[in-house]
Amino acid sequence: MGVYSIVDRRANRALNQIVEKFQVMIPILHVEDNAIELDGSQYGMESMKAYHNMINKWMGRVYIYTWEFTLPGISLASDARIKLHYRGSTRGQNQAQFLLVSGDSVLADLLNGDPELIQLCNKMDVDQMELKYNRTSQRWTVRIAPNYGDFIWVLIPPMSYARKPTVEEASNTVRCMELIAVHIEHQQLLMRG
Repeated sequence: MGVYSIVDRRANRALNQIVEKFQVMIPILHVEDNAIELDGSQYGMESMKAYHNMINKWMGRVYIYTWEFTLPGISLASDARIKLHYRGSTRGQNQAQFLLVSGDSVLADLLNGDPELIQLCNKMDVDQMELKYNRTSQRWTVRIAPNYGDFIWVLIPPMSYARKPTVEEASNTVRCMELIAVHIEHQQLLMRG
C-alpha cells in the first residue's frame, strides 16, 4: 500500500463528508470509491452524481469537487455548450454571466434573464460551470465545480485540507441546480412553440 492509496482514501472520506451535507435535500442512492450517486429526480434530473477529479501536482494532489447531472432535452439542430463566466464591474465586483460557446442561444438567454440564478452564482463564486447539449443522446449534461469540496494534499510539508460547504452554500447550490433544470424545461417548451 503506497502513500497515494492512503491519500485517495482520505479524499474519498472527504467526498462522503461533503455530500452528507446535501443528504437532507438530495438523497444518496449509491456510494462508490470516487463518486456518489444521488437522487435528483425531484428536480427533474435523470442522473446526478458528485465526484472528485484528481489532478497530480508536483509534490501533491488536488481533488476537484464536481457536481454532474443530466436532464432530457429536445431535438436541437446541433450540439450546444454554455459556460458560466465572471466579468468585472466598475465597483470591482464580479458579475456572473452565461456565455454561449456554441449552439442555440435560447437557454443562455433564459439563464441570464433570471436575477435569482445570477445572484446565486455571484454568491457561490463557482470555479467552473458548464452546460452541454448532446444532439445524439438529446440530453443536457451540467457540471458545476463550486469553491468548496476540493481536497488538497501536499507531501512537503505533509498536510491535507478539505473545505466543507456551509449550510447556506449547500442550499444555494441545490437552488442553483433546480433553477437550471427549470430553465432547461422552459427552453423545451419554447422550442416546441
